[in-house]
Amino acid sequence: MGAWQNKQSTERKTILRSVRACGAQGQTWRGTAAHLGVAWETLKAWKRDDPESKLVVAYEAGRAEVGARIAERLIDKALSPTEPGATRALIHLSRFFLDMAPHSVCAVVSPSDVDERDPGESRADSFGSKRRRALEILGLEALDGG
Repeated sequence: MGAWQNKQSTERKTILRSVRACGAQGQTWRGTAAHLGVAWETLKAWKRDDPESKLVVAYEAGRAEVGARIAERLIDKALSPTEPGATRALIHLSRFFLDMAPHSVCAVVSPSDVDERDPGESRADSFGSKRRRALEILGLEALDGG
């Protein structure tokens, strides 16, 4: 049995709470070890000896928690008509949710910039469908013109 499994249940719970907090703060595993007051090698050994991967799960839960808070804030910002930077936030969200490349976002921002090509050209089909989808999601279907 490894050192992790030899720890008391209460001590493991305390460590897991700290690891989750470190994940939420964006600390690296080395930073997490420093926060816990143990050597990096010790934390690696604990992770290796943790059959249920509770340390990794706690760290990733902390990372997901902060990611969700950031996404929530970005969505609030993007959808607010008065928030400074709302357009940039909306462009970023469009890229993420619509899996759009940076050049594709101009279709959302400025539909008149779209190069409408003949339907057989794969780039036009892909670009046009992403443009239509973006406008649909944003409630701007009227700008599609067709």
